[in-house]
Amino acid sequence: MNGLAGARAALFGVAARRAAGDYLKAVSLIMFILLAVAWTIDLAQYFPGIRKQAHADLIPLWKIALPYLWHRTADILVRLLPFATFFGVYLAEVTRRLRLESAILSASGSSPTRQLAPLLAFSLAAGIFLNKLEADWRPAAVAAQIELGHGAYADRYAPRWIRDVWFVSGDTAVRATIMRGKSAAMRDVLIFTGIKSPELMSIHAAKHAAPVANMPGIWRLSGVEIWSDALGTQGSAPAPDQTLGMGILPVQVMSHGIATFFLPSGQLRDLAALTQDPAWAADAQTSIWRRRTAWLVLPALALLAAALARRSFSGRTPVIPRMVAMGVSGLGAVVLVRVFRVMGELGTVPGPIAVFGSLAILYALGFWLTWREH
Repeated sequence: MNGLAGARAALFGVAARRAAGDYLKAVSLIMFILLAVAWTIDLAQYFPGIRKQAHADLIPLWKIALPYLWHRTADILVRLLPFATFFGVYLAEVTRRLRLESAILSASGSSPTRQLAPLLAFSLAAGIFLNKLEADWRPAAVAAQIELGHGAYADRYAPRWIRDVWFVSGDTAVRATIMRGKSAAMRDVLIFTGIKSPELMSIHAAKHAAPVANMPGIWRLSGVEIWSDALGTQGSAPAPDQTLGMGILPVQVMSHGIATFFLPSGQLRDLAALTQDPAWAADAQTSIWRRRTAWLVLPALALLAAALARRSFSGRTPVIPRMVAMGVSGLGAVVLVRVFRVMGELGTVPGPIAVFGSLAILYALGFWLTWREH
């Protein structure tokens, strides 16, 4: 019973609630400032287009502007919440130290573990929120922004025909003009088979190609010509419409050029299974592991921020140069996470290692600094 009562007090006692409130207020303040700056920069570029559409459609401006800002917020939160968590916790810990709350708790017999409990509980709750944002809400918000037709993602990822796109799958290479969007289609298709052999086995040309339902990697070709000689010395001959296995999934066409971490989880799993295309698979696998471990990122940054805040003091006196250096190191911690993820997306290291590697470094450093402090 004493152990249960102690755990309840560590998480829900007056001191714990006050500490969690300090963390929440500081992180919310930093996040609001970052969000306001991001909104301002974004609207400065895209507000004229929003206003023009509202005027053309004879509808109130807010009916376009508010949904646009709502969709942008999901992406901004995913990108900036790690920064807000680190600097918010850092600011809260420095403030608590200046108010001597940490010294009073230590003098009253509160153990280091008990003082860490509210920090880890708060950051874990924030991490679960970030996990939901990254896995579900941001992909849906980006898709809605594309459909709305305003903003950087609408400009970059809008459905359209894209010329001269290459796909390589095993022993087959395909060049085509593809339709990116909700349905996959290709036209002006050239299919080269036997690219790993000394000579090409065949070259198929097709005016149109469409995926065959329930048959992954199989496409229906129309307007077909086939070269009987790979070098083309004997010309080509028309051929009837036919199906051909190219090893290309419809999702590769539909999402061409779109960052994998913006895609729904179902499409990510399809891409991760592309053993014949390691580049697509590595990128998708890294995004899957990002979503599986997003809830661990904010606790690691919060733990490190609290440990660095305590080392910014000499006794009870703040050391300004040290505080600045410790604060700047937070930027390095967030950049470390992103650098490891980029290495996974590029296939330099396997996805799990790319994701867990940075987290292992942050947790090890945070716990080591905390242990040294106590």
